[in-house]
Amino acid sequence: MSRSVLVVDDSSIARRIIKRVMENQGYRVLEARNGNEGLKMCQKHNVRLIITDVNMPGMDGLTMLKEVRKIPLHKRTPAVVVSTEVSDDCLRLGRLYGVQFWVRKPLEEGTLQEAARRAVAA
Repeated sequence: MSRSVLVVDDSSIARRIIKRVMENQGYRVLEARNGNEGLKMCQKHNVRLIITDVNMPGMDGLTMLKEVRKIPLHKRTPAVVVSTEVSDDCLRLGRLYGVQFWVRKPLEEGTLQEAARRAVAA
């Protein structure tokens, strides 16, 4: 099984923080700046977990997850959202597109570690 995680966020600071947390958990981290790049990465790589923001230029994170679910390899890849966006509509769409956990920004490293661990174990 792959020990790679895909981190999709338009904020380089957020990507850097998430990358450090996940590398400390033993993951190889692939990075994308928006949903378009994230989707392309999923078409090329087998990742064990997808961590994405919602609001990004180009393709947003939830639309990306909707498209990722069409890729047979990633139909059930665990997903964690890290975002300031917590509207009922976003949470509903997140569940529909396979989001197991929703972590609010500003990010607390321990919360992300636990969400990632539980998503992969599910």
